[in-house]
This record gives sequence, structure tokens and C-alpha cells, in this order.
Amino acid sequence: MKKIGSILMMIVFVLSLSVSVLGAGATSGTCGENVTWNYDTYTCTLTISGSGNLNDYTIYTDNEAPWYDYRKSIRTVVIEKGITSIGDYTFKQYYSLSNITIPGTVKSIGSNAFYGCKALTSIDIPEGVTTLESEAFTYCENLMTVSLPKSLRVIENGAFSCCTRLQNVELPKKLETLGNDTFINCYGITSIEIPNGITEIGSYCFKGCTNLQSITIPGSVTKIGNSAFYECGSLTDIKFKGSEKQWNNILFEDYNENLQYGNVSYGGGLPILPIIIIALIAAIAFALIKSKKVDVTKAKSIVSEAKRTIEEKTIITEKKVEPKREPIIERKIPSEPKVEVVEKPKTEEPKKDDWFKSAGDL
Repeated sequence: MKKIGSILMMIVFVLSLSVSVLGAGATSGTCGENVTWNYDTYTCTLTISGSGNLNDYTIYTDNEAPWYDYRKSIRTVVIEKGITSIGDYTFKQYYSLSNITIPGTVKSIGSNAFYGCKALTSIDIPEGVTTLESEAFTYCENLMTVSLPKSLRVIENGAFSCCTRLQNVELPKKLETLGNDTFINCYGITSIEIPNGITEIGSYCFKGCTNLQSITIPGSVTKIGNSAFYECGSLTDIKFKGSEKQWNNILFEDYNENLQYGNVSYGGGLPILPIIIIALIAAIAFALIKSKKVDVTKAKSIVSEAKRTIEEKTIITEKKVEPKREPIIERKIPSEPKVEVVEKPKTEEPKKDDWFKSAGDL
């Protein structure tokens, strides 16, 4: 019995020692001027609290995130209200991270912030975020759905590159910048609409999106970067909301022939004259309201009816252009030289009388 008791005491001692060793790493601290962090080892949840910006980090040992030792076990990250930015490399290659809560106070998500988070399947980026920095979600290979806020203005280079399972993404209407490599090798995307206001589609932006079938490009685009749609073999439906003249004036850099010479449809919006007419009718209607000759409801009805009538009467055609091909140059076959046939002089046959004369001479 004494031996058994000694063995049990030894086991308890070893276990307590191992626990103390395992718990030796810090589970809380600071990560910004007014920002703190706390890691719950039981729930595998990292909570970040305070106000202001999170520090920027790197992957080097002298400047890693303070919770780096737990990168293989962290499953949930909760960033509380008050934090205004998520720093560079904050959660790069945290392979177990599957849940992220981001508050509306955050304005930017840093470079490589969630790079290689392979367990992440969805992300809801809240209203308030204006910038996704370079490679923010690169190589999140199981990321399928992303909700982008209306406040988003800038998507920097490679923000979603190699998110191979990412499905259709709705880009915010007020987006201003779409960087290089943004959706390179995103095989799950089948359609995309570029919002009006974008002037340049970055190089390699959609390269390798092999299932991309349909794209809508606004008339504001003036440049399409190198290989932006290279290796998009399924792309057949190309809509351009500007005119054919605008399309022909776009600067297409190398390896965009499938887009440039594809089957493009043009058009979009009412022509300018009907818009002017509607505006005049609206102005007259509101002038009548002011003079109290008609009420607001009646005025709105007049404007709506005018707009409906003009839209019905206005035929907007979408002009399609067949793919341009290299001109066929006919090879000129040299004509055969004329051979002049020189006829041999005809030899006259002797007349019968001559035959007789010859016979007589004999």
C-alpha cells in the first residue's frame, strides 16, 4: 500500500510540474498603446480589448505577435469594439483559426493579417472597414464566403489571392482601387461585377480563375493590367457598360486577348436626352407643388409616369462585337508564264497531177 501511495504521489507531482511548465507562457499582455490581449487556453479563444491600433508584427522572432506560441491552438479571435486596425502579420498561418469577430470600429486590416488561415471558411468584414491591405487573406484555401462592407474603398494587391474555394464576391459600389493579383487562382468565382468608379483593373487580378464565365466592366475603366484575365478559359459573357468607342480606347496590357477580342456587349443606362427630359418634368412638377397647384403625391405620380413612358419608348440596344481575328493575307500565286506556241509551217501535199508527172519521169 505504501508503495502504491508513493507512486500516486509521484504521478501527481509530475502532472503538477508539467502543468506549471505548460502554463509558463504568458496568456495576457499588451499589443498596442492602449490595447491588451488575453488567451483562454480552455476555450482556445484570444480576446483583444482596448482602443486604437493593434501593433504591426512580422514573422521574425524578434517581432512576433505576443500570442505567437499559441498559433497552432487558437480557434477563435474576438476583437472588441474600440480597436481601429488589425496590424500586419497579426494572425499569419494560424492553421486552427476558424472564427473571427471584427467590430465596426476597425478601419483597416493589415498586410498578411490572416494569410494562410486554412481553417477559415467565412468572414464578415463589418461596415467601417475602408482598406484591405496586401495579402490580407491570401492562401485561405477553405474560405468560401466573404461579406464586404459598403464602406470599403481599397483592396490592395493579392488580398484574396489563392483562396481557391472562394465563391462569388459582391464588390462594394463605392470601391475605388482593385489591386494586382486580387483574385488570382480563385477557382470558385463564376461571375463578377466591377463597380463604377474603378479606373484600372490590376495586373493578374483574375488570372487563373478558370471557372469565371461572366464579367461586367463599368465605363469608368481605362486600363486593364498585364494578364488580368489570363487563363480564364470559361469567360464567354463580357458586358461593358460604356460605348464601343470607350472600349476601344481602353489600354489593354499584354495577355488579355480573350477579353479584348471576346464577345463583348455594350450599353447601359438611359441615353442622355431622356434623362434631361425626366429632369425637366421633375422640375416642373415641383414648381407646381411650390405654387400649390398640385400636391406632392400628384407631382410624384407625374414624374414616375413620365419616366416609365420614356423607358418604354426608349430602345436601348446592346451591340455585340464578334471576336476580332488577324486579317487573312492572301498569298499571291504568280501566274503561269504564257508560252507562245510557234506553229510549224505546213507542208503542202503534192497534187495528184504532180504524182503522175513524177511517175512519168521514172
